[in-house]
Amino acid sequence: MSRFVSIKTELRDGEILKESLQDLRCTVIPKTEMTVYAKTQPISFLAITSFGRVGFRINDLGQYELVGDEDVLRKQGDFVEKLTQRYAYNKVVKEAKKAGFSLIQEEVMEDHSIKVVIRKW
Repeated sequence: MSRFVSIKTELRDGEILKESLQDLRCTVIPKTEMTVYAKTQPISFLAITSFGRVGFRINDLGQYELVGDEDVLRKQGDFVEKLTQRYAYNKVVKEAKKAGFSLIQEEVMEDHSIKVVIRKW
């Protein structure tokens, strides 16, 4: 039988997190709780991913955790890594624009890292 589990992250900005999930073709649904095998847990929002439903909640450190059915989260593969990369990209671009910089160029490298060039006029 499956159980309710969580995966810790270092992600703190909910709006950037939602944007990053949408960039990865996930549907984000506002929701306040998630039920797995008759156990209900509070969440901040729900994401429908290619591998199943995943909840996101904020822990005591202000970081988001992925929460859900153990069997579903076991299938996530490298999703957390891709989400973290997309989150970092979106956060850098947002903060750069806020500081008056413009995104000039971006390039996905062979190792799947993303090179960005920003400039301030």
